[in-house]
Amino acid sequence: AFQSRISQDIDEMRYTLIRERVTCDNLPNEIIEQIVGFISPVELCTCGWEVVSSGFAAIIRTVLSRIRRLDSIDGTDREFFQQITIDDPIKDTQRTNKLHLVVNKLSPYLTNLTLNAAVFSKMLEFVPSTSDGSLLFPHLRRFHIFVGNLCGSLTSRISSGQAMRFTSELKSIEVTVNLSSESETLINCCNFKVLMKLLSYFMGTSGRWSLCLKDATRRAQGWYSPVELSELRNTAFISYVRAVIDMGISLQLLELIDDLKMSPYMIVMQKQRRFLYMYNEFKRCEHLVIRYDIGIVAPSFHSAQSAYEELKRVELVASHVLCKNDLVLYLSNAPNLVLLQILQPPHWVERVKRCTYGCFRNEDYGCFMDWGWASVPIRLPRTCLRFDCCSA
Repeated sequence: AFQSRISQDIDEMRYTLIRERVTCDNLPNEIIEQIVGFISPVELCTCGWEVVSSGFAAIIRTVLSRIRRLDSIDGTDREFFQQITIDDPIKDTQRTNKLHLVVNKLSPYLTNLTLNAAVFSKMLEFVPSTSDGSLLFPHLRRFHIFVGNLCGSLTSRISSGQAMRFTSELKSIEVTVNLSSESETLINCCNFKVLMKLLSYFMGTSGRWSLCLKDATRRAQGWYSPVELSELRNTAFISYVRAVIDMGISLQLLELIDDLKMSPYMIVMQKQRRFLYMYNEFKRCEHLVIRYDIGIVAPSFHSAQSAYEELKRVELVASHVLCKNDLVLYLSNAPNLVLLQILQPPHWVERVKRCTYGCFRNEDYGCFMDWGWASVPIRLPRTCLRFDCCSA
């Protein structure tokens, strides 16, 4: 009876439309702009709504003029940009025309641009051919490019003169290289150097360089013999770091990331571990971030090599360190190192408190405890050792 009563009440419910007897021919422009602002940049550029009326076209131009950031990787229009990475001769012309339309409408306003290699290569084709000094992106200040696995191929058909008309006086350039066992067809040391030379034309006098290397190779980034490094140089972190150093580029940020990294709580159960070999060249930056379990460390011969004065901060993110004392010794010839930050795995404190079997007394977990870094005050007296917890 109770259920039948509920169903009867639901059947009797009706929606009632109440219309106010007020004449309202048009919405205020501010309301229309707010509604149009919810539409993604690419859709707004390609919808063709400018033909509705001159007033509506002015509203669309106002909304577009407020867009400062375009992201082809994680932005709202990432599906559109992902299609450009797919080789399809039939649809390529249509996609190129759409992209050209988007660039023409947004380029005067953008200050922050994130692209993959394929989209960047397409945009280089839109560089103005005139010699009047006009730029494709006149107000761009921050540029982030992704190359390698799943990012499409880079172009090589552009001169230095054309490159200088893409943009100029950038404050920040970030390069992310996605390496895998199949990425060699998309990125290698040769076209990486070409890319870095191209990007150097965009950089201002006081710009900031950042390099992020992500590893999804089966071999991992352990120590390479000279023969191995010659054969596998296109998938080795150290090859790209050395390429940057050889070009005279000073890195403010270097990130080394293992895309296949296991949970730090499971490493004691791993039969085959993935470890990073710490080459001395990794210290040729101001800020070093490592999201990779660290294995063998390159020996340091202080009397035979100069100090790494540029290194000021090292950040280990939820990463195991096999030889902690060796790593401290590795950092001891960085006289300006002010901070060694250890980011513990998510929920670390809670897990340690709940554990009653002493699992976290294992030497593998010493890298997340203060007792594991007892040599820091001795070897690095000017360096602050700080523990923080990663966000989940």
